[in-house]
Amino acid sequence: MHSNIRLVISFAIACVGCLATALLALPAAAGTNSWVAIGPDGANNSSGGPFAVDPSSPSTIYSVANGNTVTKTTDGGGHWADLAIFALYGVNSLVIDRASPATIYVAGGGPWDYGDFPIYKSIDGGAHWAAESNDRPTSLLAIAPSLSSTLYAGENEAVLKSIDGGLSWAMRSNGLTGFYVSALAIDPTNADAVYVAQQVASPIGGPDTGKIFKSTDGAGQWRQVPIPVPAGAVIMSLAIDPATPSIVYAAYAYSKAGNGGVFKSIDSGETWIAAQNGLSDTNGVMALAIDPSAPARIYAATQNGVFMSTDAAASWTPINSGLTTLNVGAISIDRTGSILRTVSSAGLFEYRFSGSSPAPQGTNFGGLWWNSPAGSEAGWGLNFAHQGDVIFVTWFTYDLGGNPWWLTMTAAKTAEGTYGGTIFETNGPAFNDVPFNPAFVTATAVGTGTLTFSDANNGSFAYIVNGVAQVKAITRQVFGPVPSCTFGAQSDLTLATNYQDLWWAAPAGVESGWGVNFTHQGDIIFATWFTYFYFGWDYGASPLWLSATANRTAPGVYAGTLYYTTGPAFNAVPFRPANVTRTAVGTLTITFAHGNSANFAYTVDSAASTGPGSAVTQSKPIVRQVFRTPGTVCQ
Repeated sequence: MHSNIRLVISFAIACVGCLATALLALPAAAGTNSWVAIGPDGANNSSGGPFAVDPSSPSTIYSVANGNTVTKTTDGGGHWADLAIFALYGVNSLVIDRASPATIYVAGGGPWDYGDFPIYKSIDGGAHWAAESNDRPTSLLAIAPSLSSTLYAGENEAVLKSIDGGLSWAMRSNGLTGFYVSALAIDPTNADAVYVAQQVASPIGGPDTGKIFKSTDGAGQWRQVPIPVPAGAVIMSLAIDPATPSIVYAAYAYSKAGNGGVFKSIDSGETWIAAQNGLSDTNGVMALAIDPSAPARIYAATQNGVFMSTDAAASWTPINSGLTTLNVGAISIDRTGSILRTVSSAGLFEYRFSGSSPAPQGTNFGGLWWNSPAGSEAGWGLNFAHQGDVIFVTWFTYDLGGNPWWLTMTAAKTAEGTYGGTIFETNGPAFNDVPFNPAFVTATAVGTGTLTFSDANNGSFAYIVNGVAQVKAITRQVFGPVPSCTFGAQSDLTLATNYQDLWWAAPAGVESGWGVNFTHQGDIIFATWFTYFYFGWDYGASPLWLSATANRTAPGVYAGTLYYTTGPAFNAVPFRPANVTRTAVGTLTITFAHGNSANFAYTVDSAASTGPGSAVTQSKPIVRQVFRTPGTVCQ
């Protein structure tokens, strides 16, 4: 069925009787921040044919025009030459081997056609082609990024695998229950971890719907993973974050009228969340591309134009200036993140970026962050203490009952601009217990989280907490001059004059389990104190956070009102800031002896019946919490 018989086909472009060479004179230089046509004409395709860009030379592009003609440019679209015409069927897939860019594969055929549908391979940039005999049409091809001799192909209801660079193919479909492979993606670090999408018939007679199947053993066995796409939707594209492969995106369209969208997983496809804010006006998302230089930047080709996300799919913005038609079908971004290309029935278009760029290497993200746009979900926030390649996150939010609730995550750097870790809920002695015994502090894992930064001031927070998966666009909270923070700039923390950092009881570790974050901008410190209290319905002390805006009252002295806050649950959609209630429950005074020593004095009152209880006045010496020597200093 899938024999090793090979047909060798050569196309000498200069010879009589061979393929004609089509040279299209086109603009050699594309525009900046606007789309410019670079050809070739694909007028017989409703949304353009597939194309592939040489990863080592972005001016070299292979494209499919008129359904069955593979063309090539080596000058970024200035001139095009036809390489091969596959007259018997249309080309569905065209891929380039990253490890050897002169190696190209093409495949095609109508979904339910029968006959001989070879998978073609060229090892000389398209000058000559060899065909592996195959009796079914192929919808998709993919090369394993980590092992280019391994390929997978979608073939109607089946998946084929080759481990010898396409010389031979074997069926690998055990566990697949659908038909027509509509999307396929391979883990960039593991050639045995593969995802495919198929249409699956409804057991109750409804419309066929896209489902995702996952294999972790090189397609030996497939297992369906749940994704809540609407009934009747087709999953058109799967994309895996090249820096954090546990992050997977799925794009879908409707086979009938309706809107498409994007889903995101941060746990290797086990759970999915909608990630389509800003895509509501699209009729279908046809393809996705992730910027390899900054994976928070993602691009979507849709039936209503091209959309860009700079916050790992938390939000989307159209970038369609210069497109002559909005129905686009494929998309790619070069390895530098500066050249974007898409294709429509009018041919290929190119978009060159200028201006904003990802956060430079070494950017410190420490400080207070909240939902983006700023103020849109006022009432919850994230404090980042960023030291070296680790961000300690304290998330101030609300439990399902609307009570103040805080969670923590030690997020390790997994790629430039990307940090992830386990999310914990912590319980411990009440804030007013004397002594505070850290032996009674318990931390329970409740989920996972990923921070992805698109630049120094914007990013996304994706998380799964107690089975709830969500993603939020986030931005720095600015209420004064934002300090510049640098890890390792000052080994003697006593010399610091800006107090922004994570602090805890002195001497370090004596009361491990509670702490306070200071965000210091100008003459204001915004303090968020994470601790515990015995609420009446609990047998133990539950998480409690209080906040204060502390103004400078004297050199090294900051004071303000302490507030107890309730609000919508962390998973509320939408989160309504109007439902957040702040109640004054006391006062706070912070007196700094120097950059690494302070006195934390407070009175917590019983003003609110839902608040902490009877009045308590205490003071504690505090120091910076350094978890990566020598710590971070802001100025």
